Parts: sequence; structure tokens; C-alpha cells
Amino acid sequence: VSNDHEKNEMNPTEPIEISSYRRRITGKTLILTGILGSIFALIGMWDWTLGIVLGLSIGMINFFLLCRQTARLADSPANKAKGIMILGHWMRYLLIGSVVYLVYKKNSVSFPAFLIGMVLVYAVIFIDGFWKTNQDKAAQS
Repeated sequence: VSNDHEKNEMNPTEPIEISSYRRRITGKTLILTGILGSIFALIGMWDWTLGIVLGLSIGMINFFLLCRQTARLADSPANKAKGIMILGHWMRYLLIGSVVYLVYKKNSVSFPAFLIGMVLVYAVIFIDGFWKTNQDKAAQS
């Protein structure tokens, strides 16, 4: 870890900024998914509940891999960074593509719910960024 960042005691290769961001986004995403999953479960739409949970799982794995890759890139020399980026992208896309194909072929999981679950992480990231930007602007005023 470079000297610009404090070390994360739980994962010394990940700067604290990325670690706290990852925890914040994970917590908010799990709360949102719990609410959505509970609603679908209560009305008996088990295929949608399963789709949301499975989609969230893949979305969170992708998010964790992105955080890990970002931390590795921060301390990599330029000649290695490009390889890390390309390999990371291909591995993530292969994982996502394989699971999307399997869910699409499987009739017991709602495909639209799976897609919704998979993008919930990105919705939370967008809302969190928008909220934080507005808080920063308000604090500067």
C-alpha cells in the first residue's frame, strides 16, 4: 500500500477509503435487497425473491472484485496495471455472462428479477454518490 493511504487492518492491501466505501455500499445494498426480497416473499413470488437474491449475489461479487482490483491498481506500476485491468475485466465478465446465461435458461428463477438484483448495487452507488455530493455542497454553503 502506498504511503498516501492509511493501511486497512483487516485487509492490508486495501486502502481504508476503499474499505469504508465498500462497507457503506454493501450495507445499503443489503438493506434494499432485504426490503425487496421480503416484499416478493410475502406476496408469494418465490421466483422473483430467488431472482433478486441471486442477482444481488452476482452484483456484490462483481462489486467486491472491482474494489479489490482498484486497490491493486493503486499500487501497481503502469506496465502491470494494464494487465491487471484487462484480466480483471475478462474474469468478471466471464463470471457474469455465465451466470446470466444459466439464469436465463433456468425457469425457476425470474430473469427480470435477477437483472434487477444484479443492478441494485449500481443503483445504490449512484444514489449514494448523489446524496454525498449534495451533502458536500450543503456543508460548503
